[in-house]
Amino acid sequence: MGFLKSIFGETTEKKTERWKTELKEILEQVLENEDCEFAEDDSTLILRVGDVFLQIDFEFTDEDKEENCYDHVSITCPLVYLPDKNILPFYRKLLDLNAELYGTLSTEGNTVCLSRVTAIESLTKEEVGIDVIEILGELETVASLLIDEFQVQRYEYDSEE
Repeated sequence: MGFLKSIFGETTEKKTERWKTELKEILEQVLENEDCEFAEDDSTLILRVGDVFLQIDFEFTDEDKEENCYDHVSITCPLVYLPDKNILPFYRKLLDLNAELYGTLSTEGNTVCLSRVTAIESLTKEEVGIDVIEILGELETVASLLIDEFQVQRYEYDSEE
């Protein structure tokens, strides 16, 4: 089926590239007054807005892959580093905040991230753009709250990563 799909249908690489290009155009229009820039990798679109950045990953599966796999987009933004002390109250705060947020707080290594994973099944690029804007809207509030309450350090993006 993969061979026939590459001849008659859109490959996962082409679909990913199309989604990245169209989403980038939408976000450029919405964020035209913001200090932002884009970078790209194979299946990833990286958006820097001011001092924060979001990683937008597209995952498309071939039809002949596992049944439990589904096409999805994930938006991830590192916020702050974990605190050196009061880790239990800090984790409790993350769990409490998750009930109120559009995205979900989690840890990756020593970093707290705000993320959202959405199935693409019937999603439009405009709806993914709305997800990005919603996540951007929560970033500063959540990061400031954690910094004020736990004196954690804001995540700093290194373009060399």
